[in-house]
Parts: sequence; structure tokens; C-alpha cells
Amino acid sequence: MAGGKAGYRVSLPSESSVILRNNRAVCTYELLGTEVRRRTAEMLTLTISVRLTNAGPLDTSFGTSSFRLLVDGVPREPTNWLNTAVDARSAKDAQIEFDLPTSTKTLELQITNEETGSIPLALQRLS
Repeated sequence: MAGGKAGYRVSLPSESSVILRNNRAVCTYELLGTEVRRRTAEMLTLTISVRLTNAGPLDTSFGTSSFRLLVDGVPREPTNWLNTAVDARSAKDAQIEFDLPTSTKTLELQITNEETGSIPLALQRLS
């Protein structure tokens, strides 16, 4: 890249979904993709596209409060806001954003909806 600023990408594992149950529904959270943008010389913004499929029997909430990104083991909250509902037997897609330093070594997305699941992510520097 021009000016010596390398780009970054975050790779998803082959199994990039979790199934969580709560008192209202059985929810499948599937990671659809990622985008990494440089925010400053030292910081990146990671956007994760997520699909929540609700098997029912009732509606369920879909919000940023359910997501934490463990950055080198430290939980970080999303920088954007999402608060919606997903009806039973339907799905919605959304984007969740996080800031992280360029020096990040390990990433893990935690999703909580009464139960908690996690998906490891890999930050890669592109030459």
C-alpha cells in the first residue's frame, strides 16, 4: 500500500455460527463476512456482518448488547448501536462494529443471549 501503510483483514473460521437458546427462541448467529478499515495509524475498525435466524417459537431481540469482541483477552463493546427484534421463523442481517489496535494478537467474538457462544477470528496484516 502507498505510504507504507499495510492493510488488514479478519478471517472467519470454517464453522462461523453458534446456536443459542433463551426463554423465547432458538437463535442461530451466523457470521457472513468482515471488513477492516484503518481508523488511525494505530487503530482499526472491524465490521462484522451477522445474520440472526430465529427458529421460534417467539420473537427475540437482536442488539449490539449481545456482542463483545475479546481483543487480546480484553472484552470490548461495539462502537455502533443496534436494537431490533427478529420475529419467529425469520431472519435479519446486521453489521456490528468494533475498534481495535493494529497491534492486536488474538480476537474472539462472544455472543450472549442467555447462553454464551464464541467464535475465534484471525487478524492478518496484508503486505
